[in-house]
Amino acid sequence: MTVEWVDSGPAGVAASIEETWSASGLFSVAAERESSYDALVIGCFGDPGLRGLRELLSVPVVGPAEATVHTAVQLADSYGWITPLDRTVAMARSRAHELRLSEALIGVYSLNLDPAELGRETALSQAFGAVGKKAAADGANTLVPGCMSLAFAQRHEEVASELPVPLLDPLALSLEQAATWARTGTIHSRRTYPEADRDRLETLLE
Repeated sequence: MTVEWVDSGPAGVAASIEETWSASGLFSVAAERESSYDALVIGCFGDPGLRGLRELLSVPVVGPAEATVHTAVQLADSYGWITPLDRTVAMARSRAHELRLSEALIGVYSLNLDPAELGRETALSQAFGAVGKKAAADGANTLVPGCMSLAFAQRHEEVASELPVPLLDPLALSLEQAATWARTGTIHSRRTYPEADRDRLETLLE
């Protein structure tokens, strides 16, 4: 496994326009390095650029939100979505609707953390613990962390152990799904994700 950095884009994703902006930088990096990998995992929970990457690439592409939320509804009859900011609550609801999994969603819960706080491990862990317990009390029987920060900070197991219901790890689930798809030769349908015409994308892929 290798982490590839994208040089362009926002410092973080806290709005739809930032999500769109972050996606634009993914395409040239992915296209240039596709032959080096058997699968790709997007390193942002919002799945920016997921559809475009599947059109562009011939290797499996996994979106953490898609992988994690679908797992959540296999493990329980309801789930709660924890998101970093009040302003990202609507984005989370929209993504759940796109995934056709709104019916099982008990609610979207904001950590109400400034983006700068997401890098502070103690503040992040405490916020996830408190909000996770609130979601569980409301009837969420599994929890989806709508941000990769907890996993990247390697605090997921610590926080999950304090909660009464499963808190899913989007990083671990996405990597395992990518490995499984690559190992079994599973690839997205070209009827759903038609192959991109790279001649039309010359400027984008420079």
